[in-house]
Amino acid sequence: MKKRKPKNEGGGVVAGELEIPRIAMAGEVHIELFSNAEVIIDGCKSIIKCTDTSITLNTGKRAVSVTGDALVIKSFVCEQVVIDGEILSLDFVS
Repeated sequence: MKKRKPKNEGGGVVAGELEIPRIAMAGEVHIELFSNAEVIIDGCKSIIKCTDTSITLNTGKRAVSVTGDALVIKSFVCEQVVIDGEILSLDFVS
C-alpha cells in the first residue's frame, strides 16, 4: 500500500519550515493583537487613512480599520504593518 503525500495547501511546506502560519503564505491577512497596545497586520497592500484616532489599511480583498487613541504606524515593511497606541477596536470593512 502506497503512502499518500499530504496536499500542499497555500505554501504548507514552506510555511512549516519557516514557522509561518499557512494562511499568511496563502495571501490571506494575518493579525496579531497584543493587549490593547499593539497590533501587527500581515498582508497589507497600502494605507488608506491614517490619523491619531483611526488607521485604515488595504489588504486586497477588504480593508482593516483600527480605531483608538494616540495611534501611530511604527513600521510598514514587506506588507507587514505594526500599529502602536491605545487600540479600542479592529474592524473589517468591505
